[in-house]
Amino acid sequence: MALIKCPECGQEVSDTAKSCPHCGYRIKISMNPEKIAKYKKITSILLCIGILLVAIGLGWSISTADKSLQLRAGYYFGTSVTKSEWEAHQRIVDIQNFICNSGIVLFVVGVIGKIVLKIKGR
Repeated sequence: MALIKCPECGQEVSDTAKSCPHCGYRIKISMNPEKIAKYKKITSILLCIGILLVAIGLGWSISTADKSLQLRAGYYFGTSVTKSEWEAHQRIVDIQNFICNSGIVLFVVGVIGKIVLKIKGR
């Protein structure tokens, strides 16, 4: 706990105080530079992982698109696709969707973190 000067009255006040006990001035609480650097690093990592997961999920979906289309056509028209093939395909599609959605969530959390840091870091 350190003492800082109140911007209003100049008296010494605890750095954890929300307001000056002498004059009542509301003290702006800002994050210390070490915490800001730590959170910047965390949000950058979240953004990168999010982008990577979206790229992996989309790339995998695109690379299996022909097989997916073939299985869907066979399933809907009732030709040459067994139920087990269709279920296996659906599991793969579910995994691809999970990877993409997880990437999107991490990306959004990273962006929100960056916005909060911009606001709080002032």
